[in-house]
Amino acid sequence: MDLLITNARLIDCTGARPRTPCSIRIRAGRVTEIERDLPPGDDSVLDVAGGTVMAGLIDPHVHLQAVPGATFRGDTEDQLWQARLHHLRAYLASGVTTVLDAGIAAPVLREIRRHLDSGGIGPRFLALAPAFYPPDGYLDNNYLTDAWGPIWRPAGTPKDVSALFNEYEGITGIIGVKAMIEYGFSPFYDWPILSPEIRGVIMKEAADRNLPVYVHSIQQRAHTVALEMQPRALMHSGLLARKPPAALTKRMKDQGTYMVTTLASQFDCLLERKSFLKGAKNSLILPSVPKRRVATVKDPKAWRYTWRRFLRTLAPRWMPSWLKKAASWLFPPWIGEVSLRRAFRATCKALVRMHEGGNRIVLGTDSGAWPLFPSCFHGYSTIREMEIMATAGMQPMAVLQAATRFPAEMMDLASEIGTAEVGKRADLVVLKEDPLTDMKALRSIQWTIKGGEPRPPVGWMKL
Repeated sequence: MDLLITNARLIDCTGARPRTPCSIRIRAGRVTEIERDLPPGDDSVLDVAGGTVMAGLIDPHVHLQAVPGATFRGDTEDQLWQARLHHLRAYLASGVTTVLDAGIAAPVLREIRRHLDSGGIGPRFLALAPAFYPPDGYLDNNYLTDAWGPIWRPAGTPKDVSALFNEYEGITGIIGVKAMIEYGFSPFYDWPILSPEIRGVIMKEAADRNLPVYVHSIQQRAHTVALEMQPRALMHSGLLARKPPAALTKRMKDQGTYMVTTLASQFDCLLERKSFLKGAKNSLILPSVPKRRVATVKDPKAWRYTWRRFLRTLAPRWMPSWLKKAASWLFPPWIGEVSLRRAFRATCKALVRMHEGGNRIVLGTDSGAWPLFPSCFHGYSTIREMEIMATAGMQPMAVLQAATRFPAEMMDLASEIGTAEVGKRADLVVLKEDPLTDMKALRSIQWTIKGGEPRPPVGWMKL
């Protein structure tokens, strides 16, 4: 639609100071004029009454396929599919106009693409595919990935790599591939990682298709291996020390490698259950998180189940499954929480140091994550991630750019999205309050505008 936004305070996310008062004209889904005062003409007028207009948010690490709490509830295939359609709307209700799915099975990706291409409601949807993992390694373990629905195969040989590329052939919106370098979380053993040979094959086949490589890595030793693949981004900040090694940060900076944060999934969704429940009546949470999933977060049994299932992945491999299950009942969850909170504080400090040192930090949530986790919600987690980054010590404008301009640059889409400028797609968010003063202003979303179409959060959920 043709639209004129009036009485706005514009944060264009280029790094420039806000412009106020401001009018923004949108024609055919793009911003055509930004001036102090523009005549309405024949356009529909949206008077935002002094509200803040900024570029639409971008979350470049999500998993649409994964439904929080599905493992505990035992969701059916139909419930999983309906939840995925809900996820798409929840992003728009939360101001997120573009997402990058960082690991999804080909049949599910095809179904979501078919849904959106036929007029279904959702953000701009891109994907990394295939996502490569080794036999017996990360993702080849149903303690973590059951309730995803279909899962793709591991890559143990060059033929496996080629077969996985072929499986995703013809699907539009794929902008890169993903490799998993994951040693696991156990003090007793390491999961196998992709061999040097297979990593080389992935790099060559990706280059032949002009697709950059993104890497899942969490531990610092995994980051070091990951950087050998010349990745566009490390998709998790991971378990960083308070002072990350200078060699690591310098190499990332020299290679131009982005660091994606994922603080919400790695830490916050397991540690801040009480704060989520306190805010469960918030106008942002109500439309974007179904009551059934809020009920899971409220259920103490769900959290005990989550910790015990996770603890089984730490046990020695020689231990029989019945003994792993029994041992998980003996380990008090609060011990894990204390350790996790300590790692959370260290990682937040490390990210701020990396940002201040010139490394390129990009917001990402890993929303959905493992269906084992009850509360890594799609949409809501993006807002929460930005609040965490601000609390950690990043300046408000840096946080806003990490969620707009820099992910657009990372995905080679800076000419289309990421900033509110003339010629760009009209993907915008209207807030009642000012995020440069308080990042919680992101919970005051009044309108999300995608391609020039404005709707309030509830409007996107009910359309």
